Amino acid sequence: MRTGYDKWIDMRKPRRYDLIPYLSADASWFLARFKTLKVVGLDSITIDPRGSHSSHQRLRNRMILESLVHLDEIPAKNRSGFDLQTVPIRIVGATEGRVAAYAFIQM
Repeated sequence: MRTGYDKWIDMRKPRRYDLIPYLSADASWFLARFKTLKVVGLDSITIDPRGSHSSHQRLRNRMILESLVHLDEIPAKNRSGFDLQTVPIRIVGATEGRVAAYAFIQM
């Protein structure tokens, strides 16, 4: 999901928690209904509002990718059909970690 928040970070603007985009409860319930959905990704730093983990809990069986960048560079005609590859760094016992994410588009 592209919210434009990555551009806010690129401009080095101060982090304002009241402006950070996140998934609403309805949105996370909607996504959780899709049993074949494997990955939920967005350009914001979190999928939950400050102090909450409800979307993380609803989507706990999916890979959640936060802080994605350059989503606007995926051509419009490919935004509904591209392959995503992630290369996570394995940290034993960790619940999160950095990944390199690549979008492969048909040229």
